Amino acid sequence: MFLYLEDIVPNGLIELIESNTANEISYKQAMEYGYQVALELEKRGINTTLVFYKNKTIQFERDYKNIFDFYELDCATIVKLKPNKNVNDLRDNFRGYQTLDNVIAMTSQESRKVLGIKKAIIE
Repeated sequence: MFLYLEDIVPNGLIELIESNTANEISYKQAMEYGYQVALELEKRGINTTLVFYKNKTIQFERDYKNIFDFYELDCATIVKLKPNKNVNDLRDNFRGYQTLDNVIAMTSQESRKVLGIKKAIIE
């Protein structure tokens, strides 16, 4: 299975927003989160390849400029949800087509920890 920026960035952002941790994500954070999601999928017996490279990044920014704002901060690219969008827009556009295994991996406690989310999903 392949995971792309459009799988990882928005789904990481969903977790951050819903946990009231942050309303933006850096590409570095997204890569760390994606790596953990891939590890979680591997635990389920699903071989996973992350596809992050410069041309895909440029394409991601061009394709989704109506949903996200992109800016540089301390030499890092930050992705932030546009003010006129909300987490339901992210779910509709980026989570609905994910497999159950992907969603379980993306919402796992270990994957959420990589994003700096400390509290449990269910309290």
